[in-house]
Order: sequence, then C-alpha cells, then structure tokens
Amino acid sequence: MNNENASTPPAAADNAQPAEPVDPARVASAQRLLIIALAIVLVVVIAEYAIGRPPAMRTASLVVDIAALVLSLVGVVRMGLALRLRWWTTALCFVAMFVGILNIIVMGWLNARAMKVLREAGWKVGFFGSKRGGA
Repeated sequence: MNNENASTPPAAADNAQPAEPVDPARVASAQRLLIIALAIVLVVVIAEYAIGRPPAMRTASLVVDIAALVLSLVGVVRMGLALRLRWWTTALCFVAMFVGILNIIVMGWLNARAMKVLREAGWKVGFFGSKRGGA
C-alpha cells in the first residue's frame, strides 16, 4: 500500500499564480493614500515631540490623529486588495495601524511591496507616488 501520492499535496498548488494580474493603477491609488497617511503620521509624531501637546492643541491634534488613522486604514485595505494579499495579512496590517510605531513600519512595508509591483509593470516610481510609464 503506497499512499505517498495521496498524502502529499501537489507542488504546483503552492506556486500558483493569482487568477487575475495585479492592476498597477489600483496599486498606485492605494500607494498614494498610504504615502499621504504616512506623511501625516510622521508630521504629527514629530510635532508632538517638538512642541508637545498643549491643552489648546489637544482637540486639533486628536482630529488630525483620527484622520490619519482612518486614511491609513482605508489605504491598508485598498493596498491589500490591490496587491491581492491574503485576507489574514491584510487583517494583521489593519490591526497594526492601531499600534504606535508598528503602523509606520507596516505602511513602509506595504509601500515597498507596491513600489516593486509598479516597477515591474513599467511605472516610474518616485518618493511621493508613481506615474504610468517610465520616460
């Protein structure tokens, strides 16, 4: 009784390509959101350490923090869908947006993945986003 083939999954299933290719326009759109969110988060963090959080600025700072959080959450979900990440990877990235410095690390990681996909698709990738077709 040789059941070796029945218990071993096919190797091709592990390396299967997604049914549809990644759409670079969707990746670029999600990347733009993440870059804006990352910039807002960095400005808020630097401003809080530089000038503190005086009582008169607490409300404004809270509004900006919430706006940056919402923008980053939307950006993470859109990037996960655009890059066709597994649902649990997107969910972990979503949860990481609520954790201090981890949100900056995750946004940087997602941005790096997006840059790789866009460059492979022939897009020109710069510091503040990307443009269709490298000239």
